[in-house]
Amino acid sequence: MKRLLLYLIILVSLTGKAQTFTGRVTDKSGKPLVSASVVAKGDGGSVVAFARARQDGHFSLTIPQGKEAKSVEFLMMGFGKVVRMARPSRCKNRPLP
Repeated sequence: MKRLLLYLIILVSLTGKAQTFTGRVTDKSGKPLVSASVVAKGDGGSVVAFARARQDGHFSLTIPQGKEAKSVEFLMMGFGKVVRMARPSRCKNRPLP
């Protein structure tokens, strides 16, 4: 199975207390993974937000006000699933295996 690489830049928007996660999903060679799924999950694994990577691999995922993301999952057919805790300080500008 191919390995999914993700260069994730997380920006937290304080407007209306909604959180916005942005970043880019790529493969090991740096090519964008078009239409990769980006899913924010809350307590108990409930989905709180969903986005797809655009043609350039970039995505923007907004967590609605009143919801809280515990983790963010990155999925693409033919690649492994990557799960990261939804904490900006741990993910900013770091490649994921």
